[in-house]
Amino acid sequence: MNRLKFSSSPYLQQHANNPVDWYPWGEEALSKAKAENKPILVSIGYSTCHWCHVMEHESFENQEVADYMNALFVCIKVDREERPDLDAIYMDACQIIAGTAGWPLNIFLTPDLKPFHGGTYFPPENRAGQPSWMETLNFVAYNFYENREAVEAQAEKILQRIKGGDDQFVMLQPASAKKDFDDTFFHSILKQVLDAGDPKNGGFGRAPKFPNLMTLSFLQRMDYYYQDKQAKAHLDFSLRKILNGGIYDQIGGGIARYATDETWLVPHFEKMLYDNALLVILLAQKYKQEKDPFILRKLNHTIDFIAREMMDEHGGFYAALDADSEGEEGRFYTWTKDELGVVLGIDAKEFAKYWDVSKSGNWEGKNILWVQSDDKEESFLTKVDAASAKLLAHRNQRVRPHRDEKILLNWNALMCKGFVLAYQATGIKKYKDIALKNITFLLDNFLGKDGHLFHVFMNGEVSIDGLSTDYALMIDALLVAYELDFNQAFLAQAAALTEVLFKEFYDVETHLFFATSSRQQDVILRKKEIYDAEIPSTNTIMIANLNRLGLLLDKSDYLDSASKMYTTSKGALEKHPLSFPAWLNSVLGLHQGVKEFAIIGDNALEKAQEILTHYIPDRIIVASTREDESLPLLKGKKAEKDALIYICQNYACQRPVRAVTP
Repeated sequence: MNRLKFSSSPYLQQHANNPVDWYPWGEEALSKAKAENKPILVSIGYSTCHWCHVMEHESFENQEVADYMNALFVCIKVDREERPDLDAIYMDACQIIAGTAGWPLNIFLTPDLKPFHGGTYFPPENRAGQPSWMETLNFVAYNFYENREAVEAQAEKILQRIKGGDDQFVMLQPASAKKDFDDTFFHSILKQVLDAGDPKNGGFGRAPKFPNLMTLSFLQRMDYYYQDKQAKAHLDFSLRKILNGGIYDQIGGGIARYATDETWLVPHFEKMLYDNALLVILLAQKYKQEKDPFILRKLNHTIDFIAREMMDEHGGFYAALDADSEGEEGRFYTWTKDELGVVLGIDAKEFAKYWDVSKSGNWEGKNILWVQSDDKEESFLTKVDAASAKLLAHRNQRVRPHRDEKILLNWNALMCKGFVLAYQATGIKKYKDIALKNITFLLDNFLGKDGHLFHVFMNGEVSIDGLSTDYALMIDALLVAYELDFNQAFLAQAAALTEVLFKEFYDVETHLFFATSSRQQDVILRKKEIYDAEIPSTNTIMIANLNRLGLLLDKSDYLDSASKMYTTSKGALEKHPLSFPAWLNSVLGLHQGVKEFAIIGDNALEKAQEILTHYIPDRIIVASTREDESLPLLKGKKAEKDALIYICQNYACQRPVRAVTP
């Protein structure tokens, strides 16, 4: 065993028996590289990464390869989910060096942590012009030891380009950026987004095809604010295609990471918590807007999957499920026609047609279940549910894919928000109970006595200082959790975490937040959380957080900061809208103005919950059964038996009313 045996990370534990003398990222490895003047190999992946497993088996389990690596390099394994800050730096480096990036990510560093060479997956032998892993090791070692001056110069150039990447976001300011956002701006952005859409299969772009749920959320907002029929049509069409596709687990619920084809049939079978959190959020908001039974079915189905397979007994949500089982990708999720017959008996023929199951299969001789036509009567859908339950019970007897059981604060906070919104949309009390259990678990375990957050919980212990994404998404979760029972302790905690963010993560020059704290010393540079990748970026979330908190707590400095972030983003959003979908949602909210609801009186909580069943994407709501001077929006308002509802927007208030129709 190597040093990874002491790690709590499931990904690092997977490599603990490699003959490679792996180190975790830390002082021991970094000091060794400097003391011995050796290049560092940083190999980054995650436990449910298929090609990470492949490269491990082909190269890292090979004794001859390992001996070479051990002799000439200091070898470090990094779990990208534990250290997204390191991953972001060296992912940028890989993009600069190789013109592409992904996982596994293999980057070579000088002893002072500057990247000079790297790539993603390397085969064990030269393949179609792609160098083998051993060829790459030879090339890197020769240049490091024989051409050191050139290596150092290359490393410095790469580092400077990485540093300049964040600055480009601020610098992408055309002359029009001096003006405020307007309706014309958002319609021009919408045109760019729709032009990138796939009119035949829904979604955006070609294979591999990601659901792009944050972009779909932008379409929903454009439908809400501008009644844009094209935005609504592409959103509805895309959701149907995705939720009826093989990328969606028709039997167990939940969504896979992406589809390998354009039609959504063949997924890369791993299931990530954050994808399903974003799906729950979008479906809950969509159901609030339209009360569509199809959306409700998929919302409940996905939540059932999360509660059944991704939640621990204390209320935390696990990180991911692997794509592989028994050494084969998708084995757990695929079916033969004969299996369907065994489980469903005389009904098998009917359901084989519904799910496109054939003797020859629709993927590698087996069948991925997907729905070609969903215009079915409710009575048939009831039969589908019964058949699905039988198939699920049968599937649960198979060897299950590996589950990564680390609990990450940012992903949990996102999922917590999903459960809150699902409760608001459906009124199902179980969803509220799970949300409260989760937020309590997060506060009890991730919040240190000094007010700082941690990033990872595993085996009963927390580790790794919180990143700005943890703070931003936890603040967001606290703000939506406040709406469950209007517990002001959640608002106070959100404000306290915001102060930590400003103190340790804020850049006064760009008005943006860094990914890492000023206290953190083991990164070569501090990048900013800007791009909306698999989850919304810190700065995206903080625009909305600061605006809401500023209004809730009457803090003009928060409102001012949100406004500066809002203005900073305009040029980048114009040029690259698909890279910033959650930014679009946040700035559209600021442009439209947050709708403020203050409700006070005996039945205030009931009236508040009724309002929350409706889709109002950018709003804040406070409610109290008694007179309350502690919140600005409630000051001076008298409690009555039949609660009054006060509505304000853009610094203008309406007369109080007894009921509203959002």
